[in-house]
Amino acid sequence: MTESTLQTESEFDDSKSTSATDHLPQAESQAVDKAVDKTVGLSGMIRRLLQDCPTKQATYDTLMQVCEQRLPASLVRSDYQVGSVMLSEIRHDERMSNVEAKKFSDLFMAQVAKEVRASSSREPQLKRFERAGQQLTIAAAPIVDVNTNEVDGVLTVMLGGASHQAEFILPILDGITATASATLLSRSLAASQPQAGSGFGAQTTDGFQGKLPNALSPSSQPFRPTTLKATQQTPEQAAAKPEAKPEAKSEVATPISMVGGTAMAAAALKPVSDALRKSSAAAKANTATATKTQTTNKRVETPSTGAAVPAGSVPAAAMSATAARLAEADATAHAEVSALSKAARFSSLKEFGFTLVNAISNQFQCEQVAFAAEQNLKIKIHAISGIADFKNSSPGVASIRQAMEECLDEKNPVAVPGLVLTGDFAAVPSRAIHQQWSVECNNSAVCSLPLFDNDDVVAVVSLRRAADRPFTQTDIAKLKSMLQAYGPAVRVVEKAGQPVGSRISSAVKTKASDSMTKGSWGRRILLLGFLAAAVWFCFGTMTYQPLCQSTITAANLRHFSAPFDGQLQAVAVSPGQRVAKGEILVQFDTSNLKLEMIGLQRQISASNVQVKQAVSEGELGQASMANARLGVLQTQISAVQKQIDEATITAPTDGVVVLSDLQQRIGQEFPQGEEILQFVADGDWLLQIEVPDSLVSVVEADQTGEFAPASDPTNKHKFRIDNVDGAASVLKNRNVFLAHADFEVQPEQMMTGMEGTSKLTTVDRPVWWVALHGAIDWARINFWL
Repeated sequence: MTESTLQTESEFDDSKSTSATDHLPQAESQAVDKAVDKTVGLSGMIRRLLQDCPTKQATYDTLMQVCEQRLPASLVRSDYQVGSVMLSEIRHDERMSNVEAKKFSDLFMAQVAKEVRASSSREPQLKRFERAGQQLTIAAAPIVDVNTNEVDGVLTVMLGGASHQAEFILPILDGITATASATLLSRSLAASQPQAGSGFGAQTTDGFQGKLPNALSPSSQPFRPTTLKATQQTPEQAAAKPEAKPEAKSEVATPISMVGGTAMAAAALKPVSDALRKSSAAAKANTATATKTQTTNKRVETPSTGAAVPAGSVPAAAMSATAARLAEADATAHAEVSALSKAARFSSLKEFGFTLVNAISNQFQCEQVAFAAEQNLKIKIHAISGIADFKNSSPGVASIRQAMEECLDEKNPVAVPGLVLTGDFAAVPSRAIHQQWSVECNNSAVCSLPLFDNDDVVAVVSLRRAADRPFTQTDIAKLKSMLQAYGPAVRVVEKAGQPVGSRISSAVKTKASDSMTKGSWGRRILLLGFLAAAVWFCFGTMTYQPLCQSTITAANLRHFSAPFDGQLQAVAVSPGQRVAKGEILVQFDTSNLKLEMIGLQRQISASNVQVKQAVSEGELGQASMANARLGVLQTQISAVQKQIDEATITAPTDGVVVLSDLQQRIGQEFPQGEEILQFVADGDWLLQIEVPDSLVSVVEADQTGEFAPASDPTNKHKFRIDNVDGAASVLKNRNVFLAHADFEVQPEQMMTGMEGTSKLTTVDRPVWWVALHGAIDWARINFWL
């Protein structure tokens, strides 16, 4: 929607504008009337056209011409009842042959018109057809006789293609039929005798040859109808005639109540029918009263036409007042339908607000216009003319917001300088916050107007312009006429812009609030649940399950140290590495040991020679000494060989290297016994639980629980406490007792030192004790209770 769309909006027509300015001074009233005449609505145009129609056929001809010019229709059909005969007429584009137009009318449009006529919802419908690759969109709306709530006729249009949106087609078609219904009712009330209103008899004419104003046509190339056909059939013939079955596939009908923002437009039209029915009943009552009081044979002259009518007729003043009320109700409904239809195009209140404020600013020559919506009795500004982005906390915006909240509290327009009120003009002359806003803006003229949805203020529009151009009653009357139809539209756009989560939350809150009303079953159930919870809290028991910090430790930690005084030659692992059984971990240098081994082997060979030589010479003493030396050498060789074997350290089983900071120490001399790495076998883990002083009295051996590591809280492991240390330990500046527990199933992918939280299953305690014992113990310690 552009700015010009809002500036030339036709939400208010002649009757509505006149009622809004009844109490204005004559000069100002004439100025308002002149401005309103430029924006006459479609409903007013239709009413004036139908007033010149002498017969019902001419009436429906006029309505078909309106549909041709307001909708991009290739074919228009009307079905209406005249006595016991159902008449059907069509008008089509000159580019379409008569035979082809009748074929489309009988195959497709007649079917939709029949469904609308038989439907009890009185809602317009839209269907899509496909025939031989051609897409057709058929829309139909009923014209209702409000006196009897029966369908008087149906208008059906055919549009080529499937791109036509129901949100735009149905509101226009429904607005035309609603205006026709209201106009036909006012004419029936104005007619004192059947012959005085020949437009509702069984007479027919050859057609209506009048031209519609070009202003009705939204197209640059106006539609030129060429054919007008009429067929008659009695109810018996209609029942006997079989339905034509087109060779086409049809989509499901789309009633207006299911088409996005158009559903709100249909709801806006409902009050019109109610008002029309009430007015009809009142008119009939006036007729009966007048009949009793006036002379039977006396005749009066109708001021408008000069025709004589019986004395039992409705007085002209009463008819005029009724027609005015009907026209005003119809105009209001049409304005709301139009506003809702346009509002459905916006996706957020910010977009809607910027279009609105820019249009108002241009039309009323304002320096600044702001739009804000009501949210929980507070104001949230969505748009300010001339400012694309702003902060609600800035001083200028805060002043506007406070003035809007003042208007929200007053529920009436507020203006500075104050207005000289005349008649019953509803406006608050001046208020302190608006005066302050005016002073802050160099004594500018400021004004705020509320937008209503029923009796609730849903939004506020504030305006500011130069001090030498104060706002007058005429300005405020024009603004109210322009803005009053947009109240319901604000709620439509607000809901359309809400995320799905917000909509669900709002629906749940509303449902919960409704179920908690006084005397409802929901409230009773909630009260019973509260009483049951209170009894359980005071007298029930539950298992106390405290939470404690815990750490994973290895059950059997293996320490590897240097096997001898030697130099580190190679390192094959790193900390945290998982290794298999027999895999090499580290190696020490054995070159010196091998040299020593060679020397010992030579000494053994020499000793063997000495033993043999001493035996051969008979020197038994020397032989014994040489043999003893040989045994010592053998022992030394075994010791050296053992050191060579121990120089290569391998994994005793599958596991994980816990501590191994050796990569930077290759080539360094290690003394015998110095620790070089730590090793943990797979699946050999224990849990160390830190039990605070306050819980040591309830934690015992054989109690169970669950451990959740911090690295994977969803993966819980069950355990059983093995023992609790008898002495306290200080960990992380806390005094705790360490409890040791075994896992029921050894967890995988664990590492020593991993931390987590354990939930212990201890003893049964009263519910109130479990909930309050921490606060009670703190109070006892701090206040010696």
